Amino acid sequence: MSACRIWLAFPFAPGSRTSDNLRLLATELSVNAMKHTISGRWRRGSFRVRMWLSDRQVRVEVLDQGWWSGPRLRNDPTETSGRGLRIVEATATRWGVRRKGLGRTVWFELPIPSDVPVAGSVKSGSGPSR
Repeated sequence: MSACRIWLAFPFAPGSRTSDNLRLLATELSVNAMKHTISGRWRRGSFRVRMWLSDRQVRVEVLDQGWWSGPRLRNDPTETSGRGLRIVEATATRWGVRRKGLGRTVWFELPIPSDVPVAGSVKSGSGPSR
């Protein structure tokens, strides 16, 4: 998980709000993939994190083996866990879920403020896989 967080933050200045939000949301979706799908329960389970950068937006996708279920937004304040997607919903400009074959992709988009420098050589790619 730490390799993923380092890879995602690479294009941005350390400690920037964009970098922090990106790492927070990607970690949440990656942990969900591990905790709630075959990606983390099966010995051959895996998930992949992909990122795309444009001039003013970053999009991250977490592809997992959770084909049978969709992420759920929980509303019960007495629950001790399960609020991660609420954080994604509150922080990202857009997010969603796509199903394909035996997998699904949970994605989010964040704006890149004009005063946040982005490394010019990094445009898109796939990060570490489990």
